[in-house]
Amino acid sequence: GKAESLNMSMFPRLPSPKSQPHKVLIIVISTIFSAVVFLIIVAGMIYLYKKKKYAEVLEQWEKEYSPQRLSFKTLSKATKGFKETQLLG
Repeated sequence: GKAESLNMSMFPRLPSPKSQPHKVLIIVISTIFSAVVFLIIVAGMIYLYKKKKYAEVLEQWEKEYSPQRLSFKTLSKATKGFKETQLLG
């Protein structure tokens, strides 16, 4: 048989071809945001790794009796600049 002609008014209209800068802006912003979040996560993981790696190790007796470590500043002050007459211990 013979095919009927198409009624073009029955089809949905195509979107008008206009520039869509808002879509580009959304893509750029979401990409930058994702990169920043990724970098923050990586930096946090590196920080935790280094914190664990360089954590102070306490010996068993230090755990029982508290750490007996003094800073250089405290020792210098107690010995008045490490003078022979002010030695500790």
